This record gives sequence, C-alpha cells and structure tokens, in this order.
Amino acid sequence: MTANGRGQRLLPSGWVDRIRHATTEMHASFDPSLHYANFFWVMPKQQAFMAVGDRCQLIMIFPALDIVTAVTARDYCSFGRMADDISGAVKSDTALPVNSAGGNQLAAALRDSATAISGKTWRFPANGLNLRALTLYLTDPSAHYELETATPDAARPVIKLAGPIGLDGTYRLGQPTPLGVMALKGTWQDGQTFAIDLRLVGGDTDRRWLLTFDGGKARLSGKDHFGHDVQVDAEAQAAQ
Repeated sequence: MTANGRGQRLLPSGWVDRIRHATTEMHASFDPSLHYANFFWVMPKQQAFMAVGDRCQLIMIFPALDIVTAVTARDYCSFGRMADDISGAVKSDTALPVNSAGGNQLAAALRDSATAISGKTWRFPANGLNLRALTLYLTDPSAHYELETATPDAARPVIKLAGPIGLDGTYRLGQPTPLGVMALKGTWQDGQTFAIDLRLVGGDTDRRWLLTFDGGKARLSGKDHFGHDVQVDAEAQAAQ
C-alpha cells in the first residue's frame, strides 16, 4: 500500500491478514463470538471484519465474497444479522447474463410511468409529513421537483421549495432555502411506486417518501418526526 505514488508503505506487511485472523476475544454480551485487533472487529462465523462507528455506522468487509459494504444508520443493530443479510443476498459469484429485451421492456415501462405523473401537482390535506403539495418533472433530462411544506411559523405557514432530483441513485443538491440546502434522489420501486429520499445537508433530516400512483390519485407514505407511519391520499391537479 503506497501514499502519493512515492512507494511509501503505510501499513506493515501482513497487517490485513492479522486483522482477519484476530485472536483477542472481546466477550461482548451482544455477540460473544466477536474478536478484535488493530481497531477492527472480526466475525469468524461470517468470515467478515469491520470498522465500527456509533449507532451501526459500519464498514463491513467480506474477503471471500469480494464485498465491501458501507452502512449508515441512526440506531444500534445486530452485527451478525447485518452480516448474514448482506452475505445472504449474494446468489451467485458470476454476473447474470444480459437480458436486453427485458431491460428495454423495463425502461419503456418506467418511461410510461414517468410520463403519466410528470407535470401533475398533487395536493395533500394536513398530515404528519408536513407535505402540502408536490409536483414532479421526471421526463426532462434535468429532472426536478416543486413542493410546498407546512411550518410552525404562523407568519409563514407554508414554504415553497424547488430543486433537482437525481434519478441515477445520486442525490442532487438544490439552492439554499429557509430550511437549509436540500438534496433529493428518486427511485422507481415498481411501475406504480416512486421513492423520494430527502436530506437536509448538514442537518439531521433524512426522510423517505413513497408515492404510489393509481390513475389520477396518489398515496403518500412515510414516517413523521416521531417515527410514526403516515399515509395520506391526494388527487392530481394540473400544474400551475
């Protein structure tokens, strides 16, 4: 391992191998099988080792599966269950064959779904998600959104926001707003359900909304600030 292309060794030879075969037993009450060495935790049963932060913030490495997984979370989790879920998702050590026909069919279905909802404004009654109206533009190369959110400020009960939304799995940053800098990405879960992940950069807001469409109606699902499930229905209006 080198630094700055100068051929300087950063870690001693065999360091990674020693971590993978750590022998210090931690006798952890939550998982007695855990071993530890050089700031890394080892799960011998799952053949994995990991760097652990607070509240299940993890970098988990599976050498035999050639997988490095970064995990972000807000609460504590079972390391063993997390490792089992990740390794259990691996069904084959080779890539699936290319299915061009299926890929084209899926792309066409998603285009049809995007066309059906783009430019429509969905207005929601008062709800625990504080979302009052939402318009999505998903057919343009520069996908973006417009929304209205309720606030506790009596002088300004509703704030209008707008910005880009990433459709390639990457958040897109908007301009500064009264609530901060918003970052959004969107993903189709199926032909009728569109997931919106919203982040307030530098803050603690991290939300996911699910919009399920059925003709001229939509159902918004998500969790409020207290972690309670919220569902609210809306009908489409022509965008203003």
